[in-house]
Amino acid sequence: MKRIPKTKEDFAWINWTPIEIEKTADEILVRKRRLYDVIKKIPAGERTFENTIYGIEATGDVVASINLIEILLNVSPDEAIRKTAEKAVKKIQEELVDIEYDPGLYKAVKEFAETAEAKKLAGEDKKLFEDMLRDYRRMGFDLPQKKQDALKSIIKKLQKLQTEYTLNINNYKDHILVTREELDGLSKNYIKSLETDEVTGKYKVSLKAPEFMPFVENATNAFKRKELIDKNLHKGGQANIDILKEILPLRQDQVELLGYKNYVDYAAEPRMAKSGKVIKDFLDDLIKKVGPGKDRDLATIREAKWTMTGDPKVELEYFDIWYYIRQLEKQLFNFDKEKLRDYFPLETVKNGIFEIYGKLFSINFEEVVGYPAWHPDARLYAVKNQNDKNLVGYIFMDLHPRDGKYSHPSMWPLVNGHRDGYRSENYITPLATIIGNFAKPTPDLPSLLNHNEVETFFHEFGHIMHGILTSASYASQSGTSVAWDFIEVPSQMLEHWVWDKDMLNILSGHYKNPDEKLPPEILDNMLRAKNHMAGYVNMNQLVLGLYNHILHAGPING
Repeated sequence: MKRIPKTKEDFAWINWTPIEIEKTADEILVRKRRLYDVIKKIPAGERTFENTIYGIEATGDVVASINLIEILLNVSPDEAIRKTAEKAVKKIQEELVDIEYDPGLYKAVKEFAETAEAKKLAGEDKKLFEDMLRDYRRMGFDLPQKKQDALKSIIKKLQKLQTEYTLNINNYKDHILVTREELDGLSKNYIKSLETDEVTGKYKVSLKAPEFMPFVENATNAFKRKELIDKNLHKGGQANIDILKEILPLRQDQVELLGYKNYVDYAAEPRMAKSGKVIKDFLDDLIKKVGPGKDRDLATIREAKWTMTGDPKVELEYFDIWYYIRQLEKQLFNFDKEKLRDYFPLETVKNGIFEIYGKLFSINFEEVVGYPAWHPDARLYAVKNQNDKNLVGYIFMDLHPRDGKYSHPSMWPLVNGHRDGYRSENYITPLATIIGNFAKPTPDLPSLLNHNEVETFFHEFGHIMHGILTSASYASQSGTSVAWDFIEVPSQMLEHWVWDKDMLNILSGHYKNPDEKLPPEILDNMLRAKNHMAGYVNMNQLVLGLYNHILHAGPING
């Protein structure tokens, strides 16, 4: 299948004005309705997979523009663009509920289900049809009209609340003020990177990842660690607590209308797990296995605080954990991960990732210059096959934090690869974006990563590969459009490569001399520290999963 190169005009959406965003939102809704009207008018006796099932699937190309509006909502440096995009996304989501809850469409799918062709489907066609039937059932089309109307109302509320929840985190800004003495334990390069407060002259430490994590892991001042961690725990503010109190009972009401016991069972059904019980048993089993290691780790951390403070009666506090984990790492393995930053300048790491993934998948990465981008930090790359130089896909990279930008490392699929028409040999070229929040370069220093950040970058790039190295015929089956509890598997396998000595030699190079790789003794100590406090770290993740499960496993009161 021939992949279609994108022109500058294909990226015109990056420069959409608020008026153009509003116009695009209206056009999405108008075109979606028109295409559905065509499908509904087909006589029952003329129903085919192409004109009905593929017809419904293909209308996704129209709605795909919402991905472009959503990325502007989450990365645009222009507040007016973000606010307009927010309104447009909410409008599209709300009106699409009414458009999708069309009994005429469900009737069309059921009519096709009665045809001889439906009984003979196989492979990707059969999956598309069966998934569509399942999704219509999960939308409540078999319910009485009164319950359908209630369900629609709930879904509209949930979409609005979920968007607001994310934006409250993106837009949340806070910091602590510290003196030079209160930065004891932090590196000179870290201190150089901090802004100062115009009024007090003190240093500002924000909640952005490049400032937050090094501080809570290395600042000797426990009071200031507590102050920063407490502010981070309140990210999103009281508004998000209130939203969560609305979301949880709404989700329970939603699934009870559909006949599910709880939201966990509903969410698990289209996933590999299939049921809440499987998820709970899985969590319980892992917690039981990890528990002894967690207990040993906490005992070690507690003893470290007693030793370092000289007070055997002092309590271990939540704001102590990461600090003493890092201090123990330095002592036990003669290894300080912050000192590794000199060997992991962002550009060197990025080029190393290109080299490793390029060899693995026989592809090349070429920067595309002269095309629009939403911010100077965002750079576009074309991915091409090494053998025939044919186009594979496109990648945007936006790797530094800024106000209003999505704050979690992530991959965003913007255009899912798929055939450009039923059984067409032309292929819509996939486009994906990697969002990072690595420290920005300063006049004195390039952006420098610690090894955890290298691992994160490598992990997210695995999602990028999953997204663009696709040959699926249908957008709904393309790239990362997989069962949600599988989506992390490729990246979690690939991220282990950053613990391989050969790979680390490719990924590293001192920022003053790229040919100077990680010294063997540092590399050996880092690899020995790989599983340092693994019991506590893994239990921390399992507890988050269990908490999420508990919140959604039944009615929530209060």
